Amino acid sequence: MKIYKKTHTNKAALAAHIKKIKANAGVILSNKNGAITYQYPPAMANKKYTHFAVEKKSGKIVNGWDYRGYEQEDLNSDKKHYFFNDLMDMDIDKASVSILKKQTLMRDGINPFDGINWLALKK
Repeated sequence: MKIYKKTHTNKAALAAHIKKIKANAGVILSNKNGAITYQYPPAMANKKYTHFAVEKKSGKIVNGWDYRGYEQEDLNSDKKHYFFNDLMDMDIDKASVSILKKQTLMRDGINPFDGINWLALKK
Protein backbone atom coordinates (compact mmCIF):
# COMPACT_ATOMS: atom_id res chain seq x y z
CA MET A 1 0.00 0.00 0.00
CA LYS A 2 1.25 3.42 -0.86
CA ILE A 3 1.38 5.98 1.93
CA TYR A 4 0.96 9.64 0.99
CA LYS A 5 2.21 12.73 2.84
CA LYS A 6 1.13 16.32 2.37
CA THR A 7 1.76 19.50 4.33
CA HIS A 8 -0.79 22.32 4.29
CA THR A 9 -0.07 25.90 5.23
CA ASN A 10 -3.63 26.84 6.20
CA LYS A 11 -6.42 25.13 8.13
CA ALA A 12 -9.03 25.47 5.38
CA ALA A 13 -6.88 23.65 2.83
CA LEU A 14 -6.08 20.95 5.39
CA ALA A 15 -9.76 20.45 6.27
CA ALA A 16 -10.74 20.29 2.59
CA HIS A 17 -8.03 17.73 1.86
CA ILE A 18 -9.03 15.54 4.82
CA LYS A 19 -12.66 15.68 3.67
CA LYS A 20 -11.63 14.62 0.16
CA ILE A 21 -9.50 11.73 1.48
CA LYS A 22 -12.35 10.41 3.63
CA ALA A 23 -14.87 10.82 0.78
CA ASN A 24 -12.64 8.57 -1.32
CA ALA A 25 -12.37 5.91 1.44
CA GLY A 26 -8.91 7.03 2.49
CA VAL A 27 -7.54 6.60 5.98
CA ILE A 28 -5.69 9.34 7.86
CA LEU A 29 -2.65 7.79 9.57
CA SER A 30 -1.44 10.99 11.24
CA ASN A 31 -2.33 14.65 11.37
CA LYS A 32 0.20 16.91 13.09
CA ASN A 33 0.69 20.63 12.60
CA GLY A 34 -0.83 20.65 9.11
CA ALA A 35 1.16 17.63 7.92
CA ILE A 36 -1.00 14.62 7.12
CA THR A 37 -0.06 11.07 6.27
CA TYR A 38 -2.76 8.97 4.64
CA GLN A 39 -3.45 5.97 2.45
CA TYR A 40 -6.20 4.21 0.55
CA PRO A 41 -6.86 0.54 1.28
CA PRO A 42 -6.57 -0.98 -2.20
CA ALA A 43 -8.23 -4.32 -1.52
CA MET A 44 -11.54 -2.90 -0.39
CA ALA A 45 -12.64 -2.00 -3.94
CA ASN A 46 -12.95 -5.62 -5.10
CA LYS A 47 -16.70 -6.29 -5.00
CA LYS A 48 -16.09 -9.99 -5.72
CA TYR A 49 -14.56 -10.79 -2.33
CA THR A 50 -16.46 -13.47 -0.44
CA HIS A 51 -14.26 -13.92 2.65
CA PHE A 52 -12.51 -11.39 4.86
CA ALA A 53 -9.89 -11.34 7.60
CA VAL A 54 -11.14 -9.12 10.42
CA GLU A 55 -8.80 -7.98 13.18
CA LYS A 56 -10.29 -9.11 16.49
CA LYS A 57 -9.02 -6.11 18.46
CA SER A 58 -10.32 -3.34 16.20
CA GLY A 59 -13.06 -5.09 14.23
CA LYS A 60 -11.48 -3.73 11.03
CA ILE A 61 -10.90 -5.73 7.83
CA VAL A 62 -7.26 -6.39 6.94
CA ASN A 63 -7.63 -8.59 3.83
CA GLY A 64 -10.19 -10.17 1.54
CA TRP A 65 -10.43 -13.04 -0.95
CA ASP A 66 -12.65 -14.10 -3.82
CA TYR A 67 -13.59 -17.73 -3.25
CA ARG A 68 -16.73 -17.90 -5.37
CA GLY A 69 -17.27 -21.46 -6.55
CA TYR A 70 -15.24 -23.04 -3.74
CA GLU A 71 -16.91 -25.44 -1.35
CA GLN A 72 -16.90 -24.20 2.24
CA GLU A 73 -15.63 -27.58 3.44
CA ASP A 74 -12.59 -27.24 1.14
CA LEU A 75 -11.83 -23.78 2.53
CA ASN A 76 -12.24 -25.04 6.10
CA SER A 77 -10.01 -28.07 5.54
CA ASP A 78 -7.00 -26.05 4.36
CA LYS A 79 -7.22 -22.62 5.97
CA LYS A 80 -3.44 -22.26 5.87
CA HIS A 81 -3.40 -22.45 2.08
CA TYR A 82 -6.51 -20.34 1.47
CA PHE A 83 -6.08 -17.67 4.16
CA PHE A 84 -3.18 -17.85 6.58
CA ASN A 85 -0.28 -17.82 4.09
CA ASP A 86 -1.48 -14.45 2.80
CA LEU A 87 -1.76 -13.12 6.33
CA MET A 88 1.75 -14.33 7.19
CA ASP A 89 3.04 -12.51 4.09
CA MET A 90 1.47 -9.35 5.54
CA ASP A 91 3.08 -9.97 8.96
CA ILE A 92 -0.34 -10.52 10.54
CA ASP A 93 -0.66 -13.14 13.27
CA LYS A 94 -3.46 -15.53 12.31
CA ALA A 95 -4.60 -15.64 15.94
CA SER A 96 -5.30 -11.90 15.81
CA VAL A 97 -7.97 -12.20 13.10
CA SER A 98 -11.23 -13.96 12.38
CA ILE A 99 -12.08 -15.17 8.88
CA LEU A 100 -15.65 -14.19 8.08
CA LYS A 101 -17.91 -14.50 5.06
CA LYS A 102 -19.33 -11.43 3.36
CA GLN A 103 -22.83 -12.43 4.46
CA THR A 104 -21.78 -12.54 8.12
CA LEU A 105 -20.30 -9.04 7.94
CA MET A 106 -23.37 -7.67 6.16
CA ARG A 107 -25.67 -9.34 8.70
CA ASP A 108 -23.71 -7.64 11.47
CA GLY A 109 -24.10 -4.25 9.78
CA ILE A 110 -20.54 -4.08 8.41
CA ASN A 111 -20.21 -3.21 4.73
CA PRO A 112 -16.93 -4.82 3.64
CA PHE A 113 -16.81 -2.58 0.57
CA ASP A 114 -16.77 0.66 2.57
CA GLY A 115 -13.24 1.88 3.26
CA ILE A 116 -14.17 2.98 6.77
CA ASN A 117 -14.32 -0.71 7.74
CA TRP A 118 -10.76 -1.44 6.61
CA LEU A 119 -7.68 -1.14 8.78
CA ALA A 120 -4.88 0.94 7.33
CA LEU A 121 -1.75 -1.21 7.53
CA LYS A 122 1.56 0.58 7.93
CA LYS A 123 4.36 -0.88 5.84
